[in-house]
Amino acid sequence: PSLRHLDLRSNGLDLAAGRLLVDYVARNAATLDVVCGLPVRTIVQGALTALTTATAVRRRDSADLSAAEEEEDDEDDDQQHTPRPGSSEDESDEEWRRREAEALAEVQHGLAAAEVQQLLTEQAVEERPGLFLETGGAVLLAELLCRYPQPKLTSVEVADQRLPTDAERAAELFASFGEAALRSPNLRLLDLSEWWDAGLEAGLELGSRLARHPKLETVKLGLRGVVHVKALRDSRPAVVGPAEGVVSGVLKNVGAGCLKACLPPSATEIDLANCGLGADALVALSRTTGLAKINGVELGKLLTGGADERRVVAAGLHTSDESLMVLSRLKSLDPAVRASVTELDLRDCNMSSKSHIHPKYPFIGTTGNCDGGCKLSFRNNTDRLYRCDACDYDECSSCHFSPCPMVFLAETLRELPGLRVLNLSRNHWQGQIGRSARDELGYERLGEALAASPVEHLDLSRNHDSGPGFAKLVAHVARMPRLASVRLSGATHSVRLDSPVRFAADWLEATEIAPTSPRSHAELLLLAHALRRNCTLTLLDLSSQINATGSVAQTLRNTLPATLKRLRIRAGPSHRAAVLDLDFDAPRTVDLAATRYTRVEAVAPLFELLLDRVADAATAVDFRNLDLGDGAPRVAARVSDWLSASSSSSEPRLFNATIALSETATALDLASQPVMTHGVLVLADHLPSRLVALDLSATGLSGRAAHRLFESLLDHARLQSLDVSRNPLFGLDGLAAAALFLARDSALRSLSLQRVNLAMHESDELDRFAVAVSVNTTLVTLDLRSNSFPRSFEVALRRSIEKRPCIACPLDLKLAFLSCNETAFRLPTPLRHSTTLAELDDADQHVVPKIFSFLGERRDLKLDSHLVSVMQLDPAAAFDLLDDDLDALTDADLDALLEARPCAATQRLLDPTAEDDAPNDAETVWERIVFMPNSERLVDRLVVDHDRLDRAATRPDLVVRALRRPEHHGLALRMVRDWGARLDGPVRDALLDHDNALWFDILTRDNATPLADHLCAVDPQLRRAAGSRVLLVAALRAREWRRAARCLARGAAVTPDVRDILLRPLDVQTAAPDADFDVAANLAGAVVLESDHPYRATRLDDRYPLSIPGATKLALKFHPRSRTLDRYAYVAVLPHDGSPTSLGGPYCRDAFAGVGPEAPLLLDADSLVVRFCTDGDQNSLHPLWGWKLVVFATHTKPNANLWSTLLADPASRPLVDRLLHADPSLADCAAPPP
Repeated sequence: PSLRHLDLRSNGLDLAAGRLLVDYVARNAATLDVVCGLPVRTIVQGALTALTTATAVRRRDSADLSAAEEEEDDEDDDQQHTPRPGSSEDESDEEWRRREAEALAEVQHGLAAAEVQQLLTEQAVEERPGLFLETGGAVLLAELLCRYPQPKLTSVEVADQRLPTDAERAAELFASFGEAALRSPNLRLLDLSEWWDAGLEAGLELGSRLARHPKLETVKLGLRGVVHVKALRDSRPAVVGPAEGVVSGVLKNVGAGCLKACLPPSATEIDLANCGLGADALVALSRTTGLAKINGVELGKLLTGGADERRVVAAGLHTSDESLMVLSRLKSLDPAVRASVTELDLRDCNMSSKSHIHPKYPFIGTTGNCDGGCKLSFRNNTDRLYRCDACDYDECSSCHFSPCPMVFLAETLRELPGLRVLNLSRNHWQGQIGRSARDELGYERLGEALAASPVEHLDLSRNHDSGPGFAKLVAHVARMPRLASVRLSGATHSVRLDSPVRFAADWLEATEIAPTSPRSHAELLLLAHALRRNCTLTLLDLSSQINATGSVAQTLRNTLPATLKRLRIRAGPSHRAAVLDLDFDAPRTVDLAATRYTRVEAVAPLFELLLDRVADAATAVDFRNLDLGDGAPRVAARVSDWLSASSSSSEPRLFNATIALSETATALDLASQPVMTHGVLVLADHLPSRLVALDLSATGLSGRAAHRLFESLLDHARLQSLDVSRNPLFGLDGLAAAALFLARDSALRSLSLQRVNLAMHESDELDRFAVAVSVNTTLVTLDLRSNSFPRSFEVALRRSIEKRPCIACPLDLKLAFLSCNETAFRLPTPLRHSTTLAELDDADQHVVPKIFSFLGERRDLKLDSHLVSVMQLDPAAAFDLLDDDLDALTDADLDALLEARPCAATQRLLDPTAEDDAPNDAETVWERIVFMPNSERLVDRLVVDHDRLDRAATRPDLVVRALRRPEHHGLALRMVRDWGARLDGPVRDALLDHDNALWFDILTRDNATPLADHLCAVDPQLRRAAGSRVLLVAALRAREWRRAARCLARGAAVTPDVRDILLRPLDVQTAAPDADFDVAANLAGAVVLESDHPYRATRLDDRYPLSIPGATKLALKFHPRSRTLDRYAYVAVLPHDGSPTSLGGPYCRDAFAGVGPEAPLLLDADSLVVRFCTDGDQNSLHPLWGWKLVVFATHTKPNANLWSTLLADPASRPLVDRLLHADPSLADCAAPPP
């Protein structure tokens, strides 16, 4: 009894619940004040003047909103509201309740009742964001207004309250509102507008009552739709539409129903094209007496032609709703008139399907966050909608009440027994933008109607055919009894439309079918279905058609007639696809093998048909190099049955030229035989029982076939060797099958998995395989080279090998040895000859366990380096690793890098090293590889294979660089002799510059003899320089006896100036060891030697021989600026004979002889060798200067000359002999002058 406020809004109350609430409120009207936000006390008193709900949703224009933004907008709509009359914009619920309490308190203090009513009726419906009356609350309001008439009520506004939640009984709710309006004689405005459509019946029930209201002026329905009832009643217009000011906004079906009931008899035309009407509304309006034109469609002029042949032309209506209106009008005609209709033209009429894919709430059209595809910015009709992936295109509230256009068309066709021509082109079927491709029911019903119709000419062109429904429609079209021509080509307007297909003449009666012009997928699908009715076909040639694949091939599998002898078809949807020639005329050999990998998955069903037709006659079937994709298991099953039947056949049967039934084979080698997945599946069903070794490398084995193969191999306990390398389709799926096999197998000893296309990312398959290797007790060799996988997988595999490094001797071998031991060897065994505990403890000293241990095998895991693995997946990334530590690579790594796609890395090779401070002429990766030790084979192969690398390797600057370094003289020889480097220009200039210094150096080196000989042979100028007097003089002055001897051997003569050099007294100046560096450097006979400044950051080990003839003691000191990075960049002084004994040094950092506190180096000799070594490091920010030294004499021999020096040096004996041979007079000068 004390209950005053009751709120049950937004609980989904249906009509029945609302009426129960009405009865409760009626019984407790004396105590209740507010129920569901409605002012019950005011209504019961009959004092209500205006009822307003302030929860009207304000929506933004969504013309340029994305779908996601509109979904957020829809969710936010429930929260948006307008302020109550007389309240502030941000007034809260607590504020409203406070004001209401104050008003009631004023009543208790004697405030006039009229004033209290004024306070309450101005804000009659309590507003709370997100709360809606729904059907239950709305029927409470309507029934209360019916039971308690409101003589002063002028407006009722309950917009956007989700009134049609109980969609099935929405008509009863709107009928109640109509009765309530009749009981309010002064009502001027009734606003029941709603985002979701309440349906045509609800509008009719409401309008039939409002038409009798004497003062009602405006009714708002639909999406802000308005029907001006007063204008209709007073002006009685002949044309009804927004232009006449009698309607406006989006009325939807409910508004159209109300308008139909309120139409004056004078109305002859209605124009509601932009009012969002569904098919139900248009059909109902078309049945209104007196209406002749709706949305521009003249209902009275649909039929044209004579009495016997009538045409119905509705082309270009663009909306299925208007099309359904025309068909409804057609169905309402007299049966005799319908029977005379021979042509129906529905081009561009949007006669599409309607299938509600997922369950929905009728009042909103869909479930969850799906908005049903409605696009608020497109209000002109219900067909302009946004696509929803979860439902069909017409899943909106208005279309919810409309029938399926295709089903409605099918029902109409059944009532047109005389129809001969039907045009349904460009009707926006499955697959177009904004259209769902999931419907089957609409296409099925239309196809059934067409199959039973007498139509002779059918046009279904320019319709999308991507969904499953279209295939069912075409299947029924192929059964049409009188069909003579059909047009199906051209899915879109951009595709050229060909002439119609003569269905009966070209396809049903022909013995040979070979279309030459391109046909669409839809046409070929119809042809495939039509062949079921052709009983004379012998040849079908589809080699010129690229669309005869997929569903077409599957249909041909079931429809090709038994009379067919030959079929030609492309293996895939491309003009480059191979043409398959299938012979069904009982051939003994079925040879469809390809010379290279060919994907034929699109026509795989035809292979099944071929095997079924020729199974009894064929003795050999060859499908090598053919990838059947998902059809491989079915084809393999038929081949297995065909092979199994060979036991009852007189001739043996062979598959893929390699697979036959054999129970005695112990080794099977199919390496490089492209038997493909289907062949491996067949092999798995027919493995020999005694098989020991199986080689399936490069056979096209896929991961799917690997599962079946390994399952079969588990039944063959004798298999010891398995090779499945070079199968790129193997992948992680096949590796998972191998893991299951290894975990259960107890015989396999060798497994090769090279190049099986593993992944660089971590995966469960890799982890499971590593675990399987660790638990396996028989596997000795595992080869995973030439694969790319993460480093963690490599670590896991190595850890598995470490846990079990050896595999025990096989049990059968142990038993055989023990058996022989019992009869022949009689070696003691621990358990047989040990009787005491002490003897058992000493049993490990017996020889038999040692023999068994010796017979065990160490496990061998073959893996590439991480760099090689990266190279196979990403050459550029691998060469980035080369920049880090190029010299650490082995020959095997370099070979593998070459084999792993070197072409893709060519550009990376020629790019400079990626260092921030690298100069513009920085060394490239290719240059580093060319000058690397042990890279000869790699460089030679790359130069041969790639012209760009060849040109880069024979650049003049690289040739000169190789010639200047003694350790690279072999490389220089290959550049000139093998790679074609030219000697003219910069190369020859470098050799002969500075008095032929570089050329003379090459000529005098023992290890450069092949290079010098080749240069002399190919270049006359160098050959002349090699035997020149200048070269001989320079060699003598440098005390290079071997060089001088070679000059004489190459034709140099002992001229007077040479003789003068030999016999002239030596001019050598001396100085104290502590002399200044510049002073010593200017002494006659002093030798200055220096590095680059700063010295280059490259790995070096250079040796420089120095000599001062006539000196007896030498001093060596460095320039004060000399400095290197660390102890790995040093200068050492060695004896002239090349022995490794150091005479001084090593000098490094800032500690050099003759610099600072360091004393000069003093030597009792006239020659020495300076060695400079560096590991290639430098200070990247401030490169160090390097070094510079001077060697000078401190003591000399008196009256010494070069000839006497030669005679005193035993190492110069070959030169002395050649000089005496060239100039015998030198023998008289054997003794030096006094």
